[in-house]
Amino acid sequence: MAAVQEISPQKKSLKKMAAYCRVSTKAQDYLDSLTTQEQYYKELINTNPSWQFVGIYSDGYYYQRTKAAKRADIRMQTELFSAATNL
Repeated sequence: MAAVQEISPQKKSLKKMAAYCRVSTKAQDYLDSLTTQEQYYKELINTNPSWQFVGIYSDGYYYQRTKAAKRADIRMQTELFSAATNL
């Protein structure tokens, strides 16, 4: 009689997910909207068992920051995205 070999199920890797939220004005109502967007997407990602939450990128305060800070944020987003897609 042939030996039975047990085959373990493959561990399914989670998809890394991030959200991008933005508003186009400095008005307080829109900044509150940014917070709402961030909460919505964080909850959406965290409740999906196939996804791993890796962060939220938002530029709602874009117009209030310096040009150098804006470039640093864009550079960080690009580097994190590149690292995540090269895994």
